[in-house]
Amino acid sequence: MSGGSRAFARPLPGDGLVAQEGELSLVCAAPDAAAAPLVDALLAALQEVAEAGGDGAELVRRVSRALADRAGGRPPACAAAGPSGRSGLAVLVSGEASARVMLADGDEVRVAGGPHGPSERTVDGPVASLELALGGAGRAEPRLRLASGVVRGGG
Repeated sequence: MSGGSRAFARPLPGDGLVAQEGELSLVCAAPDAAAAPLVDALLAALQEVAEAGGDGAELVRRVSRALADRAGGRPPACAAAGPSGRSGLAVLVSGEASARVMLADGDEVRVAGGPHGPSERTVDGPVASLELALGGAGRAEPRLRLASGVVRGGG
């Protein structure tokens, strides 16, 4: 998922789920039967944080908690992000997912998941664009826009 405005997403092609609620974003690998409860918990966290008027930091906390409650195995591929503070962006990346944050001054910040658990980071500064992607995601189609909801995609 990418976008110049954080109020909508441009889903990337791929085999996962892309969710957007206002300025809060989530991507995760398509669930198999074993991962379905975790993915349902991640989507519920996104919706609940958005409905409560929460920010990216709250979304990252909720997603981190859901991932920590998962027992064993490789970390699932997922990423979540949303505004935090006056001009920051809270980001969480797990498994084979990644995040690329372009700042208004032209700097680029990349966050990658790892084999031992999620990576969390707050990026300071005005954000020009955000891209959350699962491994193997394609390029964004500029005509696509997702402001609210869940669709298939790679980021």
